[in-house]
Amino acid sequence: MLWSSYHYKLLALAQQQDSLTASQKKAIQSILALVHDREQRINLWGNSGVGKTFVAHCLDYQAEGLYACSIKNYKAFEFSPNSVVIFDNAPQERKSARLIFGDVLWAGAATVILITRKPINDAVRKVNLSLTTEDAEQFQKNVHKELGISTFELPDQYHFQQTGLWMMLKNIILPNSEKKENVWV
Repeated sequence: MLWSSYHYKLLALAQQQDSLTASQKKAIQSILALVHDREQRINLWGNSGVGKTFVAHCLDYQAEGLYACSIKNYKAFEFSPNSVVIFDNAPQERKSARLIFGDVLWAGAATVILITRKPINDAVRKVNLSLTTEDAEQFQKNVHKELGISTFELPDQYHFQQTGLWMMLKNIILPNSEKKENVWV
């Protein structure tokens, strides 16, 4: 099975609460509370591979949002007054983030969520997603249940924080010749 097949199958789990790790559930609850309180500018941030995109897909499903994998052509989107707009791989620079927040809110969206690897240094509500050993164990159970893969070891906490969930999966399903660093970003 190709890596993209695994990736899309795991993203399809975004509609199921039991597939979330404890940290992911906490991040989603925090963001949904902010959306409910009509917070307009939210920044979900965390290291590469911690599950930010997975959380974004869950939010897209739960908050009936509009998910975009990048900010490319964001000015072409149309927004309703209740839109929750989620941009993955957003810039973390203050000036760029302000421009996106301003443009999208001015276009009519209710809430804009920018997903970055580092926090945006501005007056926005920030939600950090990080991983615990329990998260890794939950992820391993999900992978075994959904994909039938059970032959990987959990890395030590330092290595786990540096590589994340997707790198764990990449290392077990891709032959060495197929591994590319940009595939699982």
